[in-house]
Amino acid sequence: MGGISLVNTRKTIVGLTAGLGAASIWGGMYVVSKVVLDVIPPFALLSTRLFLGATMLLPVIILRKHKPAFSRDQVWSNLVVGFIGYGISLATRQFGVRDRNIAKLRKAEHLSNSFG
Repeated sequence: MGGISLVNTRKTIVGLTAGLGAASIWGGMYVVSKVVLDVIPPFALLSTRLFLGATMLLPVIILRKHKPAFSRDQVWSNLVVGFIGYGISLATRQFGVRDRNIAKLRKAEHLSNSFG
């Protein structure tokens, strides 16, 4: 009879946990970036983020039971699209977060000097 099996329940819990974890990391990066960009340049932070992401995903890809077959052209196409679409997007976002923080500091400094 129809019902939820234990395997499906476990997969659902793992999927929800992974999704919530990813959303937490993604949302938390804006807060972390705001503080860290005062110390680390944007491209260094971007490189660190991408390296850590690849490091975390590599074991998942290697240990996967059903490995998809990719041609060399597909791998290079995906790397180029990833670099342009994701890498440049993140880099410009990091610069935007840093520059917005600098602008806020300058505005606050200007206001405090106006009253002093």
